[in-house]
Amino acid sequence: MASNKTKDYYEEFRKELRDETRAAAYLEAALEGGDPQVFLLALRNVALAQGGINAK
Repeated sequence: MASNKTKDYYEEFRKELRDETRAAAYLEAALEGGDPQVFLLALRNVALAQGGINAK
């Protein structure tokens, strides 16, 4: 079970990724690293923050 500090961190992280400019910068930084797994994780984080793949 996650602690309150961890939950608070993830909630704040998701709030930041809801902003399109911040999400784009986050994805660009992940892509620049050159590791496809890191980029896919970043993409997942942005998708979840934006409401998931079924969001309209």
